Amino acid sequence: MANDTSDSQSFIGLAVRLYWFIIGHIVLLFNAISIFENKPSLNKNLLFIFLLGFLILMKFLDIRYFKGKDSEGAKPATMDDFKKFLTRTSMGYGIILIILNVFVK
Repeated sequence: MANDTSDSQSFIGLAVRLYWFIIGHIVLLFNAISIFENKPSLNKNLLFIFLLGFLILMKFLDIRYFKGKDSEGAKPATMDDFKKFLTRTSMGYGIILIILNVFVK
């Protein structure tokens, strides 16, 4: 069982988890700051949307292939947990993107 590549303790599993849990949010934050400091552009908006999609994909991969845990870390995450993450994350970052495009000139 030590060679199981889908183990949640594998290096790839750890990298995926770190990305969706911390790194992806930081990257999106820096992209939002870039949009805020400069005027919004189609390229920056598309990059923001791509990064958001990649963040969501990493969460899906963590749950599906790397035995991701629920928000308390007590039990394995389910697709219902993923749907909650998808809804909250896409709505939250979507609102940020809309605000940046409406109020930053």
